[in-house]
Amino acid sequence: MKIKKISVTMIIALLLAVILILSFACISGEGDESSSRDLYYTENYTTATSAGNSSGVQNLFISINPVTWSKENQILNVTGTTNFPTCTEITISSKILVHSCPTRPPGPNPDTGGIRTLCNGNCSTEIEKYQVYAVSGPGENNTWSCHVNTSGWCIRESYYVRAGIDAGNETIQDTKEFRFSR
Repeated sequence: MKIKKISVTMIIALLLAVILILSFACISGEGDESSSRDLYYTENYTTATSAGNSSGVQNLFISINPVTWSKENQILNVTGTTNFPTCTEITISSKILVHSCPTRPPGPNPDTGGIRTLCNGNCSTEIEKYQVYAVSGPGENNTWSCHVNTSGWCIRESYYVRAGIDAGNETIQDTKEFRFSR
């Protein structure tokens, strides 16, 4: 009977150790790493928010590095930095910037010369969301990386990528807006 109690205790201790190890692991489903890494950059807009207080505590931030989109159906390697701790969950979202379409008689859709556009109704307007985690970076800040799939995106349209972290009762975020560049 005493041997059974020791065995059960050892199994429970082993299970707790495995659970602890897994709870400290950062796992990220970032997608395919076979993306092209051309060096073109067309950033139109950026905004970042941070949180802090007046007691001298460091402001919390997240930032997105320049976004490069130079090939149709490309997997974008979106990266950035943050001073949140490692393993902090970051939500990456991307979407087309919706706009009103110009009209010209006799129909509502303008002639685009066969190039897909939002106005012709064949661009993806879904919000894509990815979950990634901060990992240890050089210096004081941590880094993060996410592969964003641009399949279904139209090259004549503008898009945004937003990185956000829920910090209690507010979201700390950064947004980059960009267009296709060759």
